[in-house]
Amino acid sequence: MRTLLQLTALATALVALLPAAGHAASIDGYEVQAGAANSSFQGEVHDVFGESLTSITGGVALRIRLSEAVSIQPELRWIQKGGGTGPISIYSGPDVFTFPSLEWVVNYLDVPLLARIEAPTSGVVHPYLLLGSGVAFKVGGEVRGGGFSTTAVPTLRYAQIFEGLQYSNRNVVDGFRDIDLDATLGMGFGIGRGASRVTLEARWIEGLLDPTPDGSDLPARNRAFTATLGYAWR
Repeated sequence: MRTLLQLTALATALVALLPAAGHAASIDGYEVQAGAANSSFQGEVHDVFGESLTSITGGVALRIRLSEAVSIQPELRWIQKGGGTGPISIYSGPDVFTFPSLEWVVNYLDVPLLARIEAPTSGVVHPYLLLGSGVAFKVGGEVRGGGFSTTAVPTLRYAQIFEGLQYSNRNVVDGFRDIDLDATLGMGFGIGRGASRVTLEARWIEGLLDPTPDGSDLPARNRAFTATLGYAWR
């Protein structure tokens, strides 16, 4: 984790400094992508919400060429992050409170700024690395599942996770923080010659802030792995 943060900090610094080193930067192309994301909560909350969430993701990118091998790539991406839990039973004396499987789904509009490093090749396949960081803005979410069964009047609070939040029909995702920061490490392949290519890409996206509401008993971070198919053109 620390190594990823160091690499992304270095990449972000290079992205910021390279344009100042010369005036050769130019728009080199555009790209659209769509694919799948597998996300989960990390940190202490993972002990309870330990199930991963599979969803879709997609976005658009602009490539600005700095040299033959290096580009900067600002993007706009939509992604769902979150996690889930299996059934949970809480025993209080003779009473049993059973909470069914839940998925907490948070929608983000992610704005990463990445360094793209391409391996020199004259063939049809063009490998590249991506490294950088971004800001993710929460744009909604939902709780999938819900309800409960109990042998008593359900007055318990789910203090194990979010102090002060009643575990009822309330959409607890509304209380998640509006902004997250993340670090991205990825690799991909462009396939084709000339002005257009098909791209295959995989990314590891690590959240850097705790996205859960104020008063959360268990700290958390977002983590997502994505696999996308794209089309790039000049």
